[in-house]
Amino acid sequence: MRNRRRARVAVTGMMAVLAVTSLGCGFVRDLVPKSNADPREASEDQPTYDSNAMGEVVGTNCRYDRDSRQFKYDISVQNASSEHTFTYNILINFTGGDTPFSDDSFGGQSLQVTVAAGRDRKLTVTQGYTMTKRTYYNCTITSATKSLAD
Repeated sequence: MRNRRRARVAVTGMMAVLAVTSLGCGFVRDLVPKSNADPREASEDQPTYDSNAMGEVVGTNCRYDRDSRQFKYDISVQNASSEHTFTYNILINFTGGDTPFSDDSFGGQSLQVTVAAGRDRKLTVTQGYTMTKRTYYNCTITSATKSLAD
C-alpha cells in the first residue's frame, strides 16, 4: 500500500512540474539567459523618446541686417532629458515678399547640433539676401527632429 501511495505522489508531483513548466511560470522563464531572448523585443537598454523636437527648439528675434545683407534668427535648443545627449536636425525657412501675406522663399538653412543632457544651446542662423526695396519677411522653424547622439 505504501508503494502505491509513493508512486501516486511521485506521478502527481511530476505532473505538477510539467503543468507549471508548460504554463510558463515566471520563475521558469527567468532561468532562460537574456542572450536567448527574442531579438524583436525592445531592449531595456534602449531608451524611448519622441523624435519630434519642435517643442525643444525655439526661434526668436527674426531680423534683417542691412550691413551684412543677411537675415538673422536666434535659435535655442533645450534638451530636457536629464540622462541622454541628443543630436537635433533643424530646418529653417526665410520667407516674405511685398505684402505681409507673401511667402516667397528667400532661402533656407539646415543645421545639426548636439546638446548634452539637461543643457541648452543658443546659436544664430544667418541667410544671405540682398533687399532692394521694402520687404516683409518671416523666419520659421519648419522641422526639428532629434536622435540619440552616438
